[in-house]
Amino acid sequence: VARRDREDRDLGAMEQLCGALVKALSGAMWFWCGVSVGVSFLDAPAKFRAKSLTRAVAMDVGETLFRNFQRFERVVAVGAGALAAVALKCDRLDVVLKTRSAPAAALVAVLGAALIAEHVFLAPKLYARMHLVIKEESEKNAKSEARLVASKPDSVSSAARRLHVTYVLIEACKVMALAALGLALA
Repeated sequence: VARRDREDRDLGAMEQLCGALVKALSGAMWFWCGVSVGVSFLDAPAKFRAKSLTRAVAMDVGETLFRNFQRFERVVAVGAGALAAVALKCDRLDVVLKTRSAPAAALVAVLGAALIAEHVFLAPKLYARMHLVIKEESEKNAKSEARLVASKPDSVSSAARRLHVTYVLIEACKVMALAALGLALA
């Protein structure tokens, strides 16, 4: 009888631990989602509307911000993967996902594809474009007084515009996938 009571307590403790892991994973998804919205949809556009920032300065700050954000994403993705792996060993995550979200695997695939597309394919091209614009701005500023962002004509090429639109669309998909995973795990 004592042995059975101890086993029941151990199972209860393990169930609590697994539940806490699933909640932590849900929290990680919501935290990542919030940071993504803040960086990509609030901070980034605000820099280019600030009348006192030159385009080159806004791009330089933007590059620094997005490189740091990508590092953050990689750390959170690895941490979330580790939490998920442990929770799957408990069978709790599998049960939660099967009962609350049939397309969970698709959401994880969307999230992974978005990260690869942004980090491997789009970001390097966007950074190269930023460096070109910053160099052009520096050369112009050496010859004449810097023009403010608000007074500059739009010289963004259609290819660069497509890259940005693609990045924004992928970022929106990523945010939706994170929110859906957060809900599925809650």
